[in-house]
Amino acid sequence: MDAYAEGRIRSNVSYADVERAAIAILKSERRPTVETLREALGGGSPDTIGNALRRFWRDLGARIEGDPVALGERSNPGAG
Repeated sequence: MDAYAEGRIRSNVSYADVERAAIAILKSERRPTVETLREALGGGSPDTIGNALRRFWRDLGARIEGDPVALGERSNPGAG
């Protein structure tokens, strides 16, 4: 990594990044928020993280409800 990149704050945050960080935060018995996710990810747009966090809660609800499509996508990501 060059010296310039070393000091930069990460700005490209994907849904998968947010999902992984949110699950890690939940496992530590805290609630994922935009602020806690930005801290865990080392930055990112609050708007982008907020949108991904809303999707995370929606997807989590689907998994808890036993939505077979949501569960199938998680258990077999290479299918299709």
